[in-house]
Amino acid sequence: MSVNFVKRKERGSDSGRYAGVDVPAGSSESGPAMLHTIPADIRYDESALTIEWKDGASSAYDLVSLRRNCPCAQCRGGHDADAVRVTGHITSIRLVSWKKVGRYALQLTWSDNHDTGIYTYDSLREAYDRGGEYQAPDQR
Repeated sequence: MSVNFVKRKERGSDSGRYAGVDVPAGSSESGPAMLHTIPADIRYDESALTIEWKDGASSAYDLVSLRRNCPCAQCRGGHDADAVRVTGHITSIRLVSWKKVGRYALQLTWSDNHDTGIYTYDSLREAYDRGGEYQAPDQR
């Protein structure tokens, strides 16, 4: 599938200036082409977090993989470039709850009481689109 991108004009600008944001041609900033990163439904069970996206796609994420790849600084082992992830020992986990963070992410609460990871919709959808497991931004 090929998507052409164009620069979005600044709101209220008749001067031809552009805001520097690429959006798919033929769509508005919040139009149909942007639906792929907006969840319509989020649910979980003992083994997976499932997201139904507004564009009709459905993705399931293994809970152990999500927890082991938590994007927070603590789980990544700090902010240094040579930080070593500290979640490799996790072999089982339960998701206790989730909540939306603004319009861009989920905060997951785990059975080990960890809840500082913010999983963006973009990164979750990117994992689905490439057919692989979720990876924290530092692992891509």
